[in-house]
Amino acid sequence: MKRWLSIVVVSCLLTGVWAQSSTLAVLAVNDMHAALDRMPRLQYLTDSLRRVYPDLLLLSAGDQQTGNLYNDRATDFPSPVTALMNRLQFDASTLGNHEFDRGLARLTGEMSAASFPYLVCNVSAEETPDSLTAAFLEQCYPRLLRRSYYGYRIALIGLTQRGTTGKPDTNPQAVAGLRFAPWEESLALVPWKRLRAKNDLVILLSHAGFDIDTLIARKYGRELDLIVGGHTHYNLPEGWQRDSSCLVVQNNDGLRHVTLVVFEKAAGGGWTHTLQQFEPDKFPADSAFARRVADFCRDTVLSHRVACLEAPIEGRRRLGELECR
Repeated sequence: MKRWLSIVVVSCLLTGVWAQSSTLAVLAVNDMHAALDRMPRLQYLTDSLRRVYPDLLLLSAGDQQTGNLYNDRATDFPSPVTALMNRLQFDASTLGNHEFDRGLARLTGEMSAASFPYLVCNVSAEETPDSLTAAFLEQCYPRLLRRSYYGYRIALIGLTQRGTTGKPDTNPQAVAGLRFAPWEESLALVPWKRLRAKNDLVILLSHAGFDIDTLIARKYGRELDLIVGGHTHYNLPEGWQRDSSCLVVQNNDGLRHVTLVVFEKAAGGGWTHTLQQFEPDKFPADSAFARRVADFCRDTVLSHRVACLEAPIEGRRRLGELECR
């Protein structure tokens, strides 16, 4: 009964827009940071939406990794978050800066184990690549992925953060030998006219931050329909669209929100869209998915007692003393 009621609730939240041949739906996430506990709820929400939009595009703007010890201690491939993204049937992601935290070899293995492609147009080798760098670059789709939904063609492009804001917040050893071109340089090389002519919808997955996304939207508003943004964790419940026909969406981190954008073909050509943000915490968890997450969270090392408090801690100094002991 609860499952049926939840499906009804999701359908009502979609503001009456039903899947049909003129409709394309995109569910956007960003900066999940291995929020394993919320992924069973995302599974339930995604399954419900796919009953309405069977060809739902599930996209990530990067930073899947770092933020959960059960995930970050994993040594096998794929890591828990990548395994769960495979099960959720993600269509594509770009690279976030935290994907590099555990080194290039680890990242390359993760990308190889993913059932979805990583799109990034601004990464290349500085010189003749060594074997590891070459293996990593082979896992990067440099420009776009075309898919057909309801007879429409979709072009996807990816842009990562390193080299776009100047912040050295990726692992220096992991990016040694790689060149991260500025967004202005990389996007100038994209064949926009051909993309626009051969595709019905053009989407950029960007882990460059909100300020850069708005600059891109203003400059390439005629070429892009949607920017799925990340990195700055800005929550945009209504999206951002100003001085541009391109819509920018972004959620805060940890899967606290996800954004659904539904494009509908207008009678005179072009697209109109509706936007709806969801809070996964307001939905039940898919039970089979929750059991899978529980299996990942059985690291016995993390259940060992390491200290015992004799009195309540007041202030950072006392906590620091406890950590040192």
